[in-house]
Amino acid sequence: MDNDICIELDNINYRYNDHSILEHISFTVPRGEYLGIIGPNGGGKTTLIRIMLGLLQPSTGVVRILGQELEDFKDRHLLGYVPQRAAHEEFYFPASVEEIVRTGRAARKGIMKRYGPEDRTALEQAMEVADVARYRKRLIGELSGGERQRVFIARALAAEPAILILDEPVVGVDIASKDKFYSFLKHLNKDLGITILFVSHDVAVIAHEVSEVLCLNRRLICHGSPQDYIKEEFLEQVYGRKVTSIFHDH
Repeated sequence: MDNDICIELDNINYRYNDHSILEHISFTVPRGEYLGIIGPNGGGKTTLIRIMLGLLQPSTGVVRILGQELEDFKDRHLLGYVPQRAAHEEFYFPASVEEIVRTGRAARKGIMKRYGPEDRTALEQAMEVADVARYRKRLIGELSGGERQRVFIARALAAEPAILILDEPVVGVDIASKDKFYSFLKHLNKDLGITILFVSHDVAVIAHEVSEVLCLNRRLICHGSPQDYIKEEFLEQVYGRKVTSIFHDH
């Protein structure tokens, strides 16, 4: 496999209770890519992500991460994941921001291992990059949705991942916080070299922010640059109805 490819899906199919959820999904994601995944509710986006993470087993097909088939891939800490609506759950336990971020380090270090200087450095860097170090002693339940989202990304970054996967990362986040958040993702991608995949329903945002788009509606409708693929004919296939795409070059 090409060393420049970090994720490869080969003819993935997934069925649940005799219903076809994903059909014949094949694509590759190069290292350093910034990929947006769009599609209708029920189109299979979250299922696709869970298959890539190994949380679901496909009915048929192969997933490769960094050149290894997923079942043989041991370095799971290299896959960072922020699940859908993680930042909007109610938190009743008294965990601080620093404690939440520290749990992310366990993916690399191991649960029972003592933390050394390199672990403390990684935790500090994760909190600084995500701009949550100032909240370190505050309880997670006291933060806004946007602030919590950054905490959960810091948690993923604490494991020093090569790939960061986010499922609907800005649901419920105000517009000003969204703009800052997308700038933050670009920093992670461009400056730190982290490969990013994120699911969104916002077609206009996808068009403006990412370098590649994957359009999914049970099948792979298209995969390419926003300029080439955010067009009415593709979006109609994805959403099953006429969609007007708002796209302006910056």
